[in-house]
Amino acid sequence: MTLFSKMALRNLWKNKRRSFSTGIAIIAGFTGLCLLGGYIIYVEHFMRTSSVYVNHTGHIAIYKKGGVDGFYNNPRKFHLSADDMQKIREITAQEPAVEFTVPVLQGMGLLSNGNKSVPFVAYGITPSDEKRIQSHPQVSRWTPELVPSAKEPSIKDAEGALAETVSVTKQLGTLIGRKAPFTDLSVAERDVQLAGRTFDGDLNAVNANLGFKHTTGMMMAEDTSLIAPLSVLQNLYATDGATYLAIYLNPDASVSSIQKKLQAKIDAAGLDFQTIPFNDDSIGLFYVGTVGFLYIMAGFFIFLIFSAVALSIVNSMTIGILERVREIGTLRAIGFTNAQTAWLFTLESLFLTAISLVCGYILAQVIAFLMNSLNIRFDPPGIAGDMQFMMNPDTWFCIILAIPIMIICLICAYVVSKKLVNKPIIHLLQQAN
Repeated sequence: MTLFSKMALRNLWKNKRRSFSTGIAIIAGFTGLCLLGGYIIYVEHFMRTSSVYVNHTGHIAIYKKGGVDGFYNNPRKFHLSADDMQKIREITAQEPAVEFTVPVLQGMGLLSNGNKSVPFVAYGITPSDEKRIQSHPQVSRWTPELVPSAKEPSIKDAEGALAETVSVTKQLGTLIGRKAPFTDLSVAERDVQLAGRTFDGDLNAVNANLGFKHTTGMMMAEDTSLIAPLSVLQNLYATDGATYLAIYLNPDASVSSIQKKLQAKIDAAGLDFQTIPFNDDSIGLFYVGTVGFLYIMAGFFIFLIFSAVALSIVNSMTIGILERVREIGTLRAIGFTNAQTAWLFTLESLFLTAISLVCGYILAQVIAFLMNSLNIRFDPPGIAGDMQFMMNPDTWFCIILAIPIMIICLICAYVVSKKLVNKPIIHLLQQAN
């Protein structure tokens, strides 16, 4: 350790009152910023996982070109056939970042209990794929409340004798006079019919059993959401295809770069498909709108908090240095140059800021852990049901926040000390008296 470093650390200990007051300002502000950022990070992960896994979008969805807008108007033209999906899977199999792929069939129709019919918006997915999605580590970590527990039956169990069993939301069940849990209903009460228009334009209906319950996590979709085994919807719409192929990537993969690579390979093969990432507003409007609003609101509050913290730090450091005019004059009198004196005070501020930021980071992690352990529930706008209030102050995010605080403290210390050391020595010593 150099002489200046030793002197700077000794000065911090010698001026305990000033060091403590400035350090508290830095710790309090940095802790607040980390916790606010931690909440934003958690909500973003919640929304991402809900969109990608719970609502079956996948990280990337591959449609027939024009299928996002044209499928419901002309499903026969814009659906993916079994041959189309095979061609896509041959391409995705060459990409190591692809974890698995899932065919998803979307459709609309009427759900009837024999006496009353209500509209539905359905997702068809094979039970084995749904089981893989619901048990995925990302779902278990970020949205466990949006999927049934291991002991609760769900669409992932719709095999064998349950092959025609469908899942609806609690609200959709209420609309047709069936209250959850649906497994407590009689056989006759669980018997429902799905009616819709086939891809050829004909009317069709299939029998199904009302047995499972799910939630979309989105308030606007809770009145219409239905999930059925892929085979049930294929029978209803008289097709062997799907609306799109959902591509699930490894958690650390870059969605945008993989999407561009897959699209380039599809174009090079001369195939008429388009790749769309989950955060494109054409398929992820709820995610884009919610997260976009959250970022704008959070950015405004972070700016206010950061400005208040920066002002507090600047004032505290400026007053602390001005109170030490005699010390500056004494250092100059015994032979320290202007640059050496300014560097000594700047180095002192560097150590104080670094120690305070580390303490603030530790305090933020402790507070986040305690808050997360309390399992506080709240009802955010647009979300179906409640969710846990959690904060996840990511280390890298905290480092990003710490950098501008460190720069502000260093600039403040250097500018104020540089201005003072440039004064004549006699003026510094007289000013101190």
